[in-house]
Amino acid sequence: MSHFTFTLESLLQLRLRAEQQCQRDLASAQARLAQIETQLRVLCAQVDRAAADLRNSLHNTPLNPLHLATHARYQQSLTAESSRLQDNLNQARRALDHAKSALKSAASQRKSLEKLRQRQHEQFRLDHLKRERTTHDDLSTRITRT
Repeated sequence: MSHFTFTLESLLQLRLRAEQQCQRDLASAQARLAQIETQLRVLCAQVDRAAADLRNSLHNTPLNPLHLATHARYQQSLTAESSRLQDNLNQARRALDHAKSALKSAASQRKSLEKLRQRQHEQFRLDHLKRERTTHDDLSTRITRT
């Protein structure tokens, strides 16, 4: 009895590996996005904490121009860092979108080959059944003739 062999099996395996690589790329992009979002939240907490410290110091101590200047420079550095992180966040979102579309494309290519394999296997099965019926019919005809 013959068995089914899909002639494009190596291509299907290649597509499967490409899809798995896209899944890894997507996971990496998601992790990078989560990391940047965490850094941004930490930075926002630092900004809030710095503002609260300034308010407390203004209520509790006399006005100190050196302290205000230091706070202003610190605020500027936090703002610059926030801007840099926001740019990184936008890049990470674009990378995530790209990874999602690449995964969708890879999955689509794999699925189309799997459907082709399934159709060819079904055709092979039907052909095999037809050959068996023909063989049984021939045998039945030979037996009835004798």
